[in-house]
Amino acid sequence: MAIYKSDSHLYNTKQNAKFTEFYEPGNALFGSPVEEYEIPPQANQRPDVAANELYGNQRLWWIFMHYNPDTLKDPVIDFKSGIVITVPVQKASATASATRL
Repeated sequence: MAIYKSDSHLYNTKQNAKFTEFYEPGNALFGSPVEEYEIPPQANQRPDVAANELYGNQRLWWIFMHYNPDTLKDPVIDFKSGIVITVPVQKASATASATRL
């Protein structure tokens, strides 16, 4: 059975011997308050840059797509400067370190 890292969107998803079970979002950011965030020019088509700026971890880029499924159909191409998206307020770096194995 695979164990996912705490910054993976599959962190809480269980697995049986062959398959991944029903999806459960896997980060402490879920359930956090949200705020609007305007994508800056330096993060144009670079969700990893914005994730690093906001949460101190570039691997949390998937959170933007999870919170904005109607705005970000493609997580890279649709991630354009000037677009306002919804993001969790809480710092992921503190919560991710608290949930690590």
